Amino acid sequence: LTASDRASRGVYSDESGPAIVEMVSSFSERSGSLAPRFVQQQVVPDDEQAIFSCLQSWSESKACDLIFTTGGTGFGPRDVTPEATKRVLARTADCLARAMAWQTSFQEPHSILSRGVCGITKDEVLVVNLPGHPGAVKQCLSVLLPVLPHALKMVKG
Repeated sequence: LTASDRASRGVYSDESGPAIVEMVSSFSERSGSLAPRFVQQQVVPDDEQAIFSCLQSWSESKACDLIFTTGGTGFGPRDVTPEATKRVLARTADCLARAMAWQTSFQEPHSILSRGVCGITKDEVLVVNLPGHPGAVKQCLSVLLPVLPHALKMVKG
């Protein structure tokens, strides 16, 4: 799920969503530890209700085990993805967000300015907020992907 006012209006094309697909697919091919199916992809404006509604709908559909969001995690007044995400979470997984921020800060100090959150919905779907820049998405996923298969197994019990 990409949250971006400009991408949702067609001012520019979404590059972060495709970066997620590329990274997850590449990791899956190399490791053999994931079998991803990309069920939904959508671009919405930086609007808390629009983001929440999409997250809630996808989680309740039980068509996926994992939802990545990209964008809307900064300090700007329209960056509301964490607030929307918190509304759909039953349990937080702060350790994932902290690990991504800490590890990526060695390459890009500004990465600690992300307010992204991670957690698990009542429907046992893991939600991960990623930054809105394709390079930052790739850096964060390089931290998360090695532990993701085990995390998904743990969520399902």
